[in-house]
Amino acid sequence: MPVRSLRALVPLAGVYGAYFAATGVTLPFLPGYLQEEGLSPTEIGLLLAIQPAFGMFAPAFFCSWADRRSAHNRSLILACVGAALGFSTLLLADGFATYALAMAAYALFVTSIVPLIDSLTLEAVREAGASYSHLRIFGSFGFVVASLSVGFFVPKLDRVVLLVPLLLMIGAAVFATFIRTRIARPTIPDAISPRLSAGLFYLLAASALHWIACAPFHGSLALYVRALELPTWVVGGAAGLGVAAEIVVMTAYPRTLQRLSERAVLGLAFAGSALRWLGMSVATSALAIVGLSLLHGLTFGAFYIAALSFLARTIPPERRARGQGLFGAVTFGAGGLIGYAVSGVGFDALGGPGLFAVAAGAEVVAALIVLRIPTLEMGRA
Repeated sequence: MPVRSLRALVPLAGVYGAYFAATGVTLPFLPGYLQEEGLSPTEIGLLLAIQPAFGMFAPAFFCSWADRRSAHNRSLILACVGAALGFSTLLLADGFATYALAMAAYALFVTSIVPLIDSLTLEAVREAGASYSHLRIFGSFGFVVASLSVGFFVPKLDRVVLLVPLLLMIGAAVFATFIRTRIARPTIPDAISPRLSAGLFYLLAASALHWIACAPFHGSLALYVRALELPTWVVGGAAGLGVAAEIVVMTAYPRTLQRLSERAVLGLAFAGSALRWLGMSVATSALAIVGLSLLHGLTFGAFYIAALSFLARTIPPERRARGQGLFGAVTFGAGGLIGYAVSGVGFDALGGPGLFAVAAGAEVVAALIVLRIPTLEMGRA
């Protein structure tokens, strides 16, 4: 690989590492921090649903503007800076209403970071002859280090849960200023949105349902661990080991799962996730909860790479940011909104075991949906 191409990948890896390290703190620990602040599981679920709610429309604006003006770099910098400023307002929040306003300010910008960095990365690895999965691993490494560090070295969920992600998001903004990858401005015919084929429809439906099923783990794990009177390190250990498994899957992907069709990999990911949530519905020990996180390699690693492979193959580069935005809006936006809202209420009504059992059933339905993707639209993952 030419040195120039290699240098072009470094700031992209930096954004992935810093952004997902911040996520490695907020995703597993923010619910527990909010509970320490006196909020109920239902209120926490509603607060966590704000980000995916914004994810249904904010990425469409940022990504459409980026595609039409070939301004992906500037859009990413704006999203990173705005996310850091919005997140900083959580330090001033006191009570459900002010936390909701702060989460909205943060969500307006942070929801566009992943589709923008993914579209830039897919173009950069195409030019360099590199692998997306190998570059995305830097994000997974960041997540593991951050979640394990907070889990083992921060016994009480205090403002460290806010300060560490804030510094990391500032770091992501700094790395974004060094990105030099360019995506061509589309011609007039290319300015339309990605065509919703039958395959894309089924992919979006299955992915959204899968993300709904993941919400009990993302939004209620800290609450479940506290209810079982287990130590805080279980939350960090489960998150860290899960992303370590994700790293293994992403590293091995080009030599193993890539031989299968995207449909087969997605079906395997959803089936493995169903087994994982079924196990969580009966797990009561620290070892069992942490051990089940090994299946996260399928839950996110295999799922995300196969979905991106489908999008990259079926959507041209000039419209890819909008394609990524559509996928993010439906999967992480609509799916996350429904999932977090339902998981908060469900935790109050059913408890952890009942909530995870329902999630397992949802994954089975997602697997059945993805199998309906027409064979002619399938490529190798």
